[in-house]
Amino acid sequence: MHIPRENDNNTVPVFFGAPFRLSLILFTLVSLRSLSQCPPNLDFEMGTFENWTCYVGNVSAAGGTNNITLSNSGGPMPTQHTMYSAP
Repeated sequence: MHIPRENDNNTVPVFFGAPFRLSLILFTLVSLRSLSQCPPNLDFEMGTFENWTCYVGNVSAAGGTNNITLSNSGGPMPTQHTMYSAP
């Protein structure tokens, strides 16, 4: 039977356990939440506009101010939204 002594290197102070466990739990929760932040097809890995909203619009200048008018196109427009694929 081993009885820990004051200078025994094999013992861990009790106060070290709780903060370590709390830090580990918080790190795990933050890590799990960060994994779910990127929406699917963010970098067009599907080769489509799935999960994207396409817009059409106009740009004009009036009195030194640029005006941009956008409206939802309801999907990709053949003459304005083009998907290119790499070789």
